[in-house]
Order: sequence, then C-alpha cells, then structure tokens
Amino acid sequence: MKFALKRMLGAESFPYQGADLYHEIALSQKEAAAGVEKKIKYQRGKEKKKLVVKVPAGVTDGAKVRLKGMGLKGGNPGDLYLTVRIEN
Repeated sequence: MKFALKRMLGAESFPYQGADLYHEIALSQKEAAAGVEKKIKYQRGKEKKKLVVKVPAGVTDGAKVRLKGMGLKGGNPGDLYLTVRIEN
C-alpha cells in the first residue's frame, strides 16, 4: 500500500524517539474505504512543516507508513512514522 506525500508549511509537535517522529492519522470508516488527503502540521526542530498525505482507498486500521528523512534533523535525519486509526 502506497501513500503519496506533498510538502507545505505549518507547525505541531509530535512524540519522538531519537530523531524519529510518530503520529496517528484518524480516519472515518468512509474515508478509509474511499481514500482521502489528510493535512498534518508539525515542528521539525526549529523548522515548521505541513504535509498533505494521500491515504489510498481500502486502508486498514493500524496500517503504518514510514516517511524517510522527514523526522528531526541533525546528524542522520530521522523518519516520520504514521499510523492509521479508523474511528467507529
């Protein structure tokens, strides 16, 4: 399953471990079935980012995606890990 990604400007802090950031994307059952674009704002060190993640149709609860190099900067940049949560 592939997720498309677009970059924009923005801001929000995510939990992190080392240089990696973690975030959950909440979807309705309808969004999960049809596919959707979700906006995510976050802080990457001092840099503010906004991403638009295109979630494909048929995604399942707990699906994970790794966005390489989108975590914290400094030394080796970390990754951003997204987990899909489907709400009832």
